[in-house]
Amino acid sequence: MNQTELFNIRMSDVSETSLLTLYCHALESQSSDPIMSDPKAVEIMRAVNQELSKSKNRLHKRMVKGKIDKKQVVHIVIREKEIR
Repeated sequence: MNQTELFNIRMSDVSETSLLTLYCHALESQSSDPIMSDPKAVEIMRAVNQELSKSKNRLHKRMVKGKIDKKQVVHIVIREKEIR
């Protein structure tokens, strides 16, 4: 299975949540005053963006464009910081 096929399959809720969390970490890491830094999330995001942009899934397209609600990004990042 290649990456294009991977992103066009139905992902489970757990997989979607994990992918969204990864993108939130990457977006926050690239902000002007980040709460946390996750260079691996940025690396992974950059590696999958081209293929993910081919997905028919609206959430995937919003993630690639960085159009995730800032409140959601901050919430996810703060929750991660509390866990670490």
